[in-house]
Amino acid sequence: LKSVSLPTTLQGNDTTASANNPYSTYYYVGWQGAAAKGTLSSVTALLTIKGGNGKDILVLDDTADYQNRSFSLTATQLVSDAFGTGGRLVYDAKMDNFNLFAGTGHNTYVISGASALGQTQINGGDTDLTVNASEYATEMVLSRDARQVAVIARGEVFVLSTETGATRRITATPGHERHVSFAPDGRSLVYVAERDGNMDVYETILGDPAMTSFTSPGPLVERKVVDLDADVLYPKISPDGKRLAYLANRDSIRILDRATGATVTALPAGYLYSYQDDDVSFEWSPDSRWLTATVGSIVTNQDIVLLDASGRVGPISVAHTGYNETEPRFSPDGKAVLWTTGREGLRQAEAGTGQQDIYMAYLTRAGFDGKAEVAGDHWQPQPVGMEQRTKRLTPFSLTPLFYALAPGHDSLLIVDRAPSGKAVGWRLDVASGEMSELFTQPRADAYALDAARQQLYALAEGAVQKIDLASGTTKTFPLDTRIEVDLHAERAYWFNHFWRLTKFKFYEPKMHGVDWDDVRARYARFLPHLDTWEDFAEMMSEMAG
Repeated sequence: LKSVSLPTTLQGNDTTASANNPYSTYYYVGWQGAAAKGTLSSVTALLTIKGGNGKDILVLDDTADYQNRSFSLTATQLVSDAFGTGGRLVYDAKMDNFNLFAGTGHNTYVISGASALGQTQINGGDTDLTVNASEYATEMVLSRDARQVAVIARGEVFVLSTETGATRRITATPGHERHVSFAPDGRSLVYVAERDGNMDVYETILGDPAMTSFTSPGPLVERKVVDLDADVLYPKISPDGKRLAYLANRDSIRILDRATGATVTALPAGYLYSYQDDDVSFEWSPDSRWLTATVGSIVTNQDIVLLDASGRVGPISVAHTGYNETEPRFSPDGKAVLWTTGREGLRQAEAGTGQQDIYMAYLTRAGFDGKAEVAGDHWQPQPVGMEQRTKRLTPFSLTPLFYALAPGHDSLLIVDRAPSGKAVGWRLDVASGEMSELFTQPRADAYALDAARQQLYALAEGAVQKIDLASGTTKTFPLDTRIEVDLHAERAYWFNHFWRLTKFKFYEPKMHGVDWDDVRARYARFLPHLDTWEDFAEMMSEMAG
């Protein structure tokens, strides 16, 4: 390598570069917008032929409102500043017409043909594919009695029986379900599905009273339980089974009365900004009267609040420090809130949260003093003095993957991500601050603890593992999740998902003048003809611009 030059310096992304031999001419597809055209009316991909001096020789379709791509030359390469005798350049213009440029000297002509894509199905790949969905498992929740484990694998809901090891598929759609949770009795599941132009909450119940679990033989019945014009995320049924909490339109938390259908707002819009999916967290209290949730945004910092499930009391601040506070949890008796915070830990190089600690705030003075509540089960949180009733539980900062407080508040289970990348289980003695190691395992994708705080379940390596916290022994439940996937339908789902989220989440409401509906129509016609994920990714990248 004798020298390096930078022949293209205009705005945009230049791709697919090539050159002739002896490298006197190069060509590429370039995104040349205002700087190249002198106008903001459009941004177009230009196929540009350049000479060794860096000056334009030929710009093809410079007024087209479509991208040019997929070009190639015949054996007779471009020479000097023009097409050589017999030289041929073929490229795809206006997204479905193949154009041929040929000529001698500067004389060129165009041959355009009808779209092959519009007429012919590509047969190079598989339409249906058998896959092991557990290789793409992302979520896991445990039923209250720990007899069932619900898993999201490749966007489908599965339920595993911890008694028999049997697995049953609950959903079968081209879309990807998410945010699954059990009802307290274990006879119904709620989850989010994107089927009618937005994300709604669906419920599947056991269709026969004789059925004892989702893996029992018998029918399953699905119904939509929350149907809004906006997206609905994170459905969670209250411990008493009477209410359903969910995030509405990514900006408020609402509570649905499952018997009457009435809805109240526990967290009004304006308290949080959801920058990306799975960046909001909330949890029910054991008595179903309260929720604890994150507010703010991961773009800045998140804080912890307490929410009245009746909607009569506004949000109560639990932690507001200016540092990032996340993953709120209730203590087993519901009288304290725990969360992770980056206020004491090491920071990332870009000043983001690195290590974290676990803090706990007692909601009442009686709870802090270890005394019985005067009002009994009808006690109310006492915001005044909350900061003085807050304490750091961890003796040093770490990277917690999961945590849970034991009944009595005497010990804390922590699953920490070690520098090696493995997950290390610790039991922290809250009074003394001493840490004792329980296990070391490969890092899992999700964790869940049984009600007795004796068995920890981990979703790892395509299986569910049960770790006995007393002995450290592990039992593995393989997941039978082999399914047939309609790849064309699955890609169509992701296409629509990406297009829809971009439309309503893009920071500039007018999309910088781009007709996003037209863009969808323009690219959707290629979906039946894409047979690899690589081609799909290339098309989506092009559509995003």
